[in-house]
Amino acid sequence: MENVLTSFGEELGPFAERALRRRLDDARVFLAGLQDPLVDSTPAGRRTIRQLFKLLEAIDAVIERPQPGEAHPVYDRMNLVLANKSAA
Repeated sequence: MENVLTSFGEELGPFAERALRRRLDDARVFLAGLQDPLVDSTPAGRRTIRQLFKLLEAIDAVIERPQPGEAHPVYDRMNLVLANKSAA
């Protein structure tokens, strides 16, 4: 994931990379040992229980699908002319 985020930063700038990193931090959960009973008396159990609650909060936060942002094509006129010529 680190390589993907770095590539986004190089292509789209540091603002986009930071936004994706924040989203990743908010959206990921780590669950371990779910095949065993979760016990609040062990550090691993407490961590997994906290992560399960975080997962439930993330699921509750999804009420409806967000509207996609507007997209506008940007054409490089030189490449557009060459592409049209090749297509024809």
